[in-house]
Amino acid sequence: MAARGRNLCQHCTGGLIGALAERFLKTCPVGLLSPSEGVSPKLCEPRTMNLSFFDRIKAALWRITNAATTWLVGRGLPVPEIALARLPEFSRLKKVLREQQINCLLDVGANRGQFALMVRRLGYRGPIHSFEPQREVYRKLEKRSMADPDWHCYPLALGESSNEEVIGANQKHSEMTSLYPVSEAYGAVKPEPIQIKPLDLVFEDILAGINAPRVFLKIDTEGYDLAVIRGAAQSLPLIKVLQTEVFVRPIYQGAPHYLEVLAEIEAAGFQLEHIAVESLTYRDKLMCLNALFVRMG
Repeated sequence: MAARGRNLCQHCTGGLIGALAERFLKTCPVGLLSPSEGVSPKLCEPRTMNLSFFDRIKAALWRITNAATTWLVGRGLPVPEIALARLPEFSRLKKVLREQQINCLLDVGANRGQFALMVRRLGYRGPIHSFEPQREVYRKLEKRSMADPDWHCYPLALGESSNEEVIGANQKHSEMTSLYPVSEAYGAVKPEPIQIKPLDLVFEDILAGINAPRVFLKIDTEGYDLAVIRGAAQSLPLIKVLQTEVFVRPIYQGAPHYLEVLAEIEAAGFQLEHIAVESLTYRDKLMCLNALFVRMG
């Protein structure tokens, strides 16, 4: 009972911190919470360096965060690790959206629209195109998007080629639905036929009316991300930022190894910009990472 109470406390606290982080980052200067480019946080001392006003705030926040975190952990208090780890992820994402002048965002594996809502909170105001093949989940996504005229939804999956497949719709965790088999420990699955198209087939229609498109491609397809990228061979030159989910501990049978995924994305002309912990296993081991890439050159 006590352990369950601690887990509930961490979950609630983590959700609150995540929401506050998104709200704060929506209005704070870009990069405020990230160390100066090429400068170690330990060296950011106002007394020894000629820092700007914002760099001084940045250095102070870094020291306060380190001190507070080590104090809490040292006294055995429950710390919502994932929620705290997402703070620099949000900061980097906001910075990349602005620096790369993104004016079109593709949300592949949208689920109920969690990522789309998050980038809206971070200040992105351009068009969003969300792809979600699960029927029941798509209805929730479509309903959520109705209040946003620049948020467009499509009831299909993206992959390497056009075809119909049967997906294992996870009845417990819809966000873990995959085209690859998954252990029943993560929830029972129900077979559901879905339609798949390559991004190259729909890319031109999506970009219609956008001058000088600069595209952000976010992929969260539970092990199927490489197939999405391979189906976007002709579209990739216009994609300036790519975010993918990689599994350090594979839970989907037959899915590519995470090092293979990272290597193929780099070979396509992207450079790793940021990597963040997305989830842990039930035994508190690293399971999944969010990898953010920016096109080189």
